[in-house]
Amino acid sequence: MVKLVNRAKMTTATTGTGTITLGSAVDGFQTFTAAGVSNGETVRYCIEDGTSNFELGSGVFTASGTTLTRVVSESSNSNNAINLSGDAIVFITAIAADLQPTTFTTTVFTATANQTTFSVSYTVGFVEVFLNGSKLSAADFTATNGTSIVLASGAAVGDTVDVVAFATQTVANVYTQSASDARYLQLTGGTLTGDLTGTTSTFSGDVTIADKIVHSGDTNTAIRFPAVDTFTVETDGSERLRVDNTGKLGIGTNSPIEKLQVVGQLISTGSNSTGSTSGAERAILDLSSNAARIGHFRGSTSSGSGKVEFFVDSVKRVTIDPDGKVGIGTGSPSMILDVDGSSSGNDVARFSGPNSGGLTFRNATSNEFILHTATSDALIFGTNGNNERMRIDSSGNLLVGTTAALGKFTVKIDTNKNIAYSGAIGEVGSVPAIYAVNDAGSSLESLGFRGTDIRFATQAAERFRFGSAGQLGIGGATYGTSGQVLTSGGSGAAPTWADAGGGAYEVVSSSNYSSSSITVNVTTNTMYIIEFENFLVGTNGASINLGYSDSASGNTFSNRVWKGTAERDLNSTTFANYFQSQATSQVSFTYSNAPGTSYPPGAVGGVFGRLYYYQEGGKKAKVFSEYVLPNSSTELKEGYYRALVSSPNSNNSPTDIARLRFSNNGNANMTAHIRVIKGA
Repeated sequence: MVKLVNRAKMTTATTGTGTITLGSAVDGFQTFTAAGVSNGETVRYCIEDGTSNFELGSGVFTASGTTLTRVVSESSNSNNAINLSGDAIVFITAIAADLQPTTFTTTVFTATANQTTFSVSYTVGFVEVFLNGSKLSAADFTATNGTSIVLASGAAVGDTVDVVAFATQTVANVYTQSASDARYLQLTGGTLTGDLTGTTSTFSGDVTIADKIVHSGDTNTAIRFPAVDTFTVETDGSERLRVDNTGKLGIGTNSPIEKLQVVGQLISTGSNSTGSTSGAERAILDLSSNAARIGHFRGSTSSGSGKVEFFVDSVKRVTIDPDGKVGIGTGSPSMILDVDGSSSGNDVARFSGPNSGGLTFRNATSNEFILHTATSDALIFGTNGNNERMRIDSSGNLLVGTTAALGKFTVKIDTNKNIAYSGAIGEVGSVPAIYAVNDAGSSLESLGFRGTDIRFATQAAERFRFGSAGQLGIGGATYGTSGQVLTSGGSGAAPTWADAGGGAYEVVSSSNYSSSSITVNVTTNTMYIIEFENFLVGTNGASINLGYSDSASGNTFSNRVWKGTAERDLNSTTFANYFQSQATSQVSFTYSNAPGTSYPPGAVGGVFGRLYYYQEGGKKAKVFSEYVLPNSSTELKEGYYRALVSSPNSNNSPTDIARLRFSNNGNANMTAHIRVIKGA
């Protein structure tokens, strides 16, 4: 039975849900000891912590430490122990179960002299006897038959004997059964309700418990059976471990989803590398800050040389060393990720995403390592975030700054500014070529080169060079001299530098001319320019004759088309007579009143003349001449001639001419420099 006392109310600074340490009496009240509670007695208590937290229960009072255990019957924390704040009030009270009304019948007798037997109906074990208002002890009367009460000593005349017969019912902390004395629990059978206090017990059979086994004096620690086929362990008022009806074990969770589910840190400890018993190494598996952790944690005194190793089929497959280096296929990684596929297949590693067949590292041949994508995938390289800079497409084209292949190698510089490399450009044949093209690949664009100098080579030799000043070098830094032009070396030799000959023309003959002749082989569809410089004569009427032949090896020249004895100019009345297409027409430079040979070139008395010759295949040759010569001692004369030249053997026949000859006519002391220039 619990003990009730008056005006016992004390403070407590205890925190948490465990045993209470009592403080001092509240003003106007007294301590438990002063109120009459002895050491080891059980009292009914109430705790008030703040305005909304309360706890009702029973506890064992310890006088020496002024402590009180807690067995909760009702509380604001779902009938579990409340978490004390350190500023609470504890007082002794009664609960409703202690004050349940009891059904009973009182029978009053007035005794005769030495009367001992009083007839009354009652239930054995549920009767009390009072003599003149004082309750008799069980030794003072006998009540065993349910029909009479027998006093141990006879009453005096006029004594009042009250017999109180109680009805049978369950009363708090009273045990009821059908035995002769329901106050005691039989050794076999029966049902126990309420609290059972004892020391050491031994059970040879099953112990049946409705809900839980509670730790004495620590009511928030228990072994429970909260549901069918379910077993739990609680500490500090919270469930810590559960085995559910499917055999799943949950630690830190009441709903395990696997055979073992741990919410919190799982640690396996062992001795550390230094052999010290403190700061032991441990393997750990837990969830911390939304991160799953698994690995090796060194103790406070360990050397930190531990590793995490993963085994499959009894073989070590993955190692993480103390420096964070990961080894796959090796237990001693030498870098952040060290993959050793020497004992596996040719494919060492593969990376796949939701939109791709993957990226594979392959080692199929000695001294070769291959990085490749899946079918139809491109290999893309980016910088500064997810910004594509270069790709190799599925056809093997290398693309920089673009995704459109315009050749085997394409570099996009800007809009419609692409440089491509291809081996199939029709203009240069099936050879590798570099070209500039628009974005659509439909038209060419400008292409530039820039450097200190730009060099071109074939085979193992340099052929052309553009120097830093823009000069053109042949075979290297051979830039020629000022005024020189390139001269073709034909199909078997490189071009060379030669004296200038009219830009895009070739000088085929250049010599001083007197009484000899010059012969030039000509071809159709080619322009020839014959220049006469420093032409000085000693007498009037001197001329240079032009003959032609339709034989490339013959020496027969006829139809002198450039000959005359009279001065001809644009204003001449006989102009038309000298420019007919007839084979015998004669055209010549003629001079009157020439001053002689003492005049230098360009002075009065000298002449500059130029003859243009061109024959289109199968047609008559065209001849055009122009001249500057002295008309008198004080002025120059300018003029020109033109003619159509036909075959030397047949008038007006357009036979192709093969050779030209220039010869002196008239005066032996004539001097001149003649240069023949052929169109390139």
